[in-house]
Amino acid sequence: MERGGFLGPYRCLDPLPPLLRLHPAAFVQLTPTCVKSRAQSHETFPNQHGEIADARSRRLLPMRRGVSFPICICAVMIPNSLRFRGGVFASKPGLVPLKSTKPKQKKVGFRDQRIVVLPRKLVKDTLSHPLLKSLMATDVGYFPKAKGHFRIRESGAEEAIFMYCANGAGGCDLEGRTYQINKGHLLVIPAGVPHSYWADKEQPWSIHWFHVVGTNVGDYLDALGLSAASPVLPFPDDVQLLSLFEEVLEAAERGFTLKNMLYTAHTLSHLMGWLLWHADELVQSKSNARTRVNTTIEFLKSHIREPLRMKSLASMAFLSVSQYNNLFRSITGYSPANYFTRLRMQRAVELLNFTTLSIKEISALLGYCDQFYFSRVFHATYEHTPTEHRALFTPNQTAGAGTPASD
Repeated sequence: MERGGFLGPYRCLDPLPPLLRLHPAAFVQLTPTCVKSRAQSHETFPNQHGEIADARSRRLLPMRRGVSFPICICAVMIPNSLRFRGGVFASKPGLVPLKSTKPKQKKVGFRDQRIVVLPRKLVKDTLSHPLLKSLMATDVGYFPKAKGHFRIRESGAEEAIFMYCANGAGGCDLEGRTYQINKGHLLVIPAGVPHSYWADKEQPWSIHWFHVVGTNVGDYLDALGLSAASPVLPFPDDVQLLSLFEEVLEAAERGFTLKNMLYTAHTLSHLMGWLLWHADELVQSKSNARTRVNTTIEFLKSHIREPLRMKSLASMAFLSVSQYNNLFRSITGYSPANYFTRLRMQRAVELLNFTTLSIKEISALLGYCDQFYFSRVFHATYEHTPTEHRALFTPNQTAGAGTPASD
């Protein structure tokens, strides 16, 4: 019998594992179940109704009367207590289930996927062309909702890989670091760098991707600020970017003539130009946004008595509330509300140390209508009340808050 024969949903063990060959309780049952038809180059078997079923497609084949089939080993009967490496036994005594416990992972083969791969001999022959040697796509594709997508290259790829996550999420391991890839992220893996990447199990990504070679690839990566140490760049969800990826793929699908390859290369150049333009905008915008956030911090310091209004501050920085909050936290290490409270408490310490104002007057100057609430906030910050602080610190101390008065 050929290796890997099937009996229904079970796998025949051939050859027997050494453990089974030596176990005294194991024995072989010969049953005329596994047959090979003349029209098939793989194994078939009759079911309980006497029909012949194809072991691969599970289709029923007509059973001719008077036709004899060779007898072969179909199953190994073993005691239920016996276990062997690689699986567990089925509910039927002695049969090993075919179903694998490993998660399904695949490189390609996704519904509605599109992929174009240039023959490597063609790439080698045309890479010397003066209009192709600087930048040429060797592989182009689109994988929608690529559930189970997984790829590992222990020696890296010969080409640089560009992957844009249009939807969903995934991850990438590169030089010992793991990167989370979300919607709008561009992942670039330089040539020759070992890596692996995968789609998220719950929200598998939809990715546009291409492999590229040429003398200018390194210059493009430098201009984008991308490397093996910094492989991810976020881009806005832009219709033009998606249409450019689509245009590159459509150009590659036209065929492998020199004319079509030139068109694909120059379409790819347009896409790379778009990435360069918007990457520069992204850097400038982030720098300008930081300046505007710092301006709002100065505004808070000079309007410490007024209530915190997040919408107004975000509007001053020309950002959404969520963008402002995230950027503010990245600059200061605190949320705007927490930072504003700390500003108020620092001012309270100054007033307690260097004035004779009452607690009620200080709380009012700092925008607190309730002096008891002010005291609770002060205690949460410094672990003592304003009254205790004034007793611990002398009014004429100039070393700043936090230094106890000497006896």
